[in-house]
Amino acid sequence: MKRFSSAIIIIMILSSLVIFTGCPKSAASKASDEMPAFAQEGMKLVYHVEYFGDEYDFIVDVNKLSKDIAFDWSMTSPVNSSGTAVLREKALSSAVKLFNYFSDGDTLDFDGEYTSVWVSRAVYDALKKDDMVTIDAGDGDETLTFEDIEKMTVLIDGMDSDLDCIYSSSDLFGWFWILDNRKFPIIVKMDIGWTITLTEIITK
Repeated sequence: MKRFSSAIIIIMILSSLVIFTGCPKSAASKASDEMPAFAQEGMKLVYHVEYFGDEYDFIVDVNKLSKDIAFDWSMTSPVNSSGTAVLREKALSSAVKLFNYFSDGDTLDFDGEYTSVWVSRAVYDALKKDDMVTIDAGDGDETLTFEDIEKMTVLIDGMDSDLDCIYSSSDLFGWFWILDNRKFPIIVKMDIGWTITLTEIITK
């Protein structure tokens, strides 16, 4: 009888956990082997940058989303610059360098060592396996170590949505939050002495 009563108590506790935890704010980040629902050509990624006393937005307008990714980028005042970039399939597969320093009018074509905004599948896969991976975010080689899966809240078409992110630390005192989605591993936040944080995704 005791065992039967204990089973009933456990079922009641589990039921209450389901009721009180409820559902996440959004199913914005799907299983990592599928594109997230918001990922589409024409979407806009809005990042807020804090760069040694200056604050501005870095805006990514995605024009092409296939084997290659193409986007226009712009920075608001006080930087006021813009340009274009293409990430080729090879770079999206295996690059370990991140391009983070844009100049006005840049027309960038990354076909090997570099990506930008996105990390490569090689970097994503290593972190998912809890392996250390060496990257270069602009200050030379640094080793990233997987720390945890953390949720980051981002505004998607006007609604707060929680995104599962791979949180990793660097031996150069940097921290990275990468969307936990192998087909769309964008940087959600990066702190490398200055910070860039995804604040909004606009698809409509």
